[in-house]
Amino acid sequence: MEILENIKGIMSNWTSIATIIGMLIIFFVFIKVKKVEFTSRLIAHIAITLAMTVVLEMIKVFQLPFGGSASIAGMLPIILISLIYGPIIGMFTGFLYGILNFIIGPAYILHPIQVIFDYILPFMAVGLSGFFKNNKFIAIAVGFFGMFVFNFTAGVIFWGSYAADYNLTPIVYSFIYNGSFILIDCLICMAVASVINIKSLIKRLKI
Repeated sequence: MEILENIKGIMSNWTSIATIIGMLIIFFVFIKVKKVEFTSRLIAHIAITLAMTVVLEMIKVFQLPFGGSASIAGMLPIILISLIYGPIIGMFTGFLYGILNFIIGPAYILHPIQVIFDYILPFMAVGLSGFFKNNKFIAIAVGFFGMFVFNFTAGVIFWGSYAADYNLTPIVYSFIYNGSFILIDCLICMAVASVINIKSLIKRLKI
């Protein structure tokens, strides 16, 4: 029922929907130009990645004082598919997860640009980890830093009014709010990734 209510709320904001559809079209054109071939194997891996991400993100380790929560390596599947297939597929998978996250909710809509900065760009940025296949820890750090940049920016511009409740400036508030849970998520992903042989996984999954 919560998802249905969330969808109703989203459907009432056509500008946000139009913005996301526009981004999707641009992204598909970009993929077409790059001549990315969506094989049945790749599509299956993207679907599995999305399912795993949704499930892992639902499992919260704990809630943080300023807000936000840490999950059990929720972003690791997107990072792994980025390392296996490269940053373009990683960003595309992050884009799709952002839409799923927006639909599953709860979705907070203030402005179409805010929706993009809160729900789309942060997860796309995780796909940047695909540029660093030779070092999984740098890859994870880069992916989460990209996520932080967009969440931090949205926090300052769109959610800065909450800073007054803590006697903080919008910049400090956004830094603490977003930096705390993103850092913890990053460290958890690194801990889990330390026991995964990424190179072996790439050889086994990508043919």
